[in-house]
Amino acid sequence: MNRFRSAWPCIFTLWMMGVTIAHGQNVIKNEVEPVEVPEPSWTETSGLNSFYDDVIQGPSEAAWAGMTEYFGECETTRERKWDAGGWLEQGFSWNSDSPRDRNNGPVLFNDRSNEYQFNQLYFYAGRPAKADGCDFDFGFRADFNYGTDSRFVSSQGLELHENRSRRWSSYRFYGWAMPQLYAEFAFPVARGLTLKIGHFYADFGYERFQAPENFFYSHSYAMNFSEPYTFTGLLSTLKMPHNIFFAQDRMTIRAGLTQGWDTWSRDGGDWGFFFSTKLEVPERQSAFTFSFHVGEEQTPFFSGPIPNSEERIAYSLVYSKRFGKKLTWIVQQNAGVQLDGVLVVDQNNLTTSFDYAKWYGLNNSLLYQINKQWAAGIRLEWFADRDGLLISRFPIRFQPSGDLFLNNNYFNLTMGLNWKPRPFMVIRPELRIDWSDLRGNPIVGNPALRTYDDASDGNQVLFNTDIIIRY
Repeated sequence: MNRFRSAWPCIFTLWMMGVTIAHGQNVIKNEVEPVEVPEPSWTETSGLNSFYDDVIQGPSEAAWAGMTEYFGECETTRERKWDAGGWLEQGFSWNSDSPRDRNNGPVLFNDRSNEYQFNQLYFYAGRPAKADGCDFDFGFRADFNYGTDSRFVSSQGLELHENRSRRWSSYRFYGWAMPQLYAEFAFPVARGLTLKIGHFYADFGYERFQAPENFFYSHSYAMNFSEPYTFTGLLSTLKMPHNIFFAQDRMTIRAGLTQGWDTWSRDGGDWGFFFSTKLEVPERQSAFTFSFHVGEEQTPFFSGPIPNSEERIAYSLVYSKRFGKKLTWIVQQNAGVQLDGVLVVDQNNLTTSFDYAKWYGLNNSLLYQINKQWAAGIRLEWFADRDGLLISRFPIRFQPSGDLFLNNNYFNLTMGLNWKPRPFMVIRPELRIDWSDLRGNPIVGNPALRTYDDASDGNQVLFNTDIIIRY
């Protein structure tokens, strides 16, 4: 694996050299209203979007008529646009079990049982680089959040120390986080080439940290545990010409070097590599996204004051399809492996070794736009943390007795509404049912251990609701 890790900078350099042979393009700005059914996208956050229209640069006049249909046209004027804004999100989760520790188990973000949460007080400001393939441009962006959600988007070396202890705030649940701080450069290549340098959202899967970009208040297990929230490093984005596979399709390719999952900086370790491609086919009202990352990540095991780091490979596949004007179906599949993610204890020889940990899952969502004020949705998910690395955090295997925790399958069924009484406000009530077949291994542990209700129950029912006010 060391040979592969050392090759990632070369791969990225070849990628940047290769994209410069393409030609020309232009910007679409597609602001997502929170009550509308959200499409999977590479958005920076509500109010800013990274999708671009077609623009061509440099064809002859004789070829212009045919080429503009393929590439688009350059704008004659270019405005420097600044953007700033944010939102406030607060919510409440009612747990029918009323656990003593007031914890909703592995349900993150709305993780507090029968307790008010001030989730997000979010601010962003910046100037997006205009990547239309016509000219060079420069932009930047900074995002800040205060609230209970900041715990989950904190990065090692910034809000956290290298051992993952909190650095910016001593409060248990509330604190500040800076999920984005980057500069962005646009180049006149193809339909637009950008290079982002700094700290930015990872944009794995369908869900986002930014509350207005999600239909449901709660999040899937896949987002909570099997996807990075942020990266720090370099990220290039190339908008390809239309009509590559289908009429008027839109293909976007991303590649970059990162410091790893939710990491601002760290001592030692090699750079990780990120790759993603998205194909949109407006004629068929569908989109397909593949995202992949490989790099060193921390494991639960220590050989000193800092956790060990080994190679982790993870990917996500997202397919969305709109039926008519009201119904949208989204299906997502995630999987990953972590080298040396399982501690293996040989009970006969009294020795220890390591093995790789694996996880995978599938979730489906159906979203229906009732009218301009109301939308309804349902989500069904299965997630298998096969070796207990991500959720239980005790990936220990005894030989021949078996794993410390058995099964490790998690399920959730969520049914919810979005109500938009005002253009700047959305209220999202939902009913969520979680269940898991996890149990303690009776040979080496406590057979009564379960996932929910103070580790005593195999299921739980939550009624959650939040309100988002944008400014």
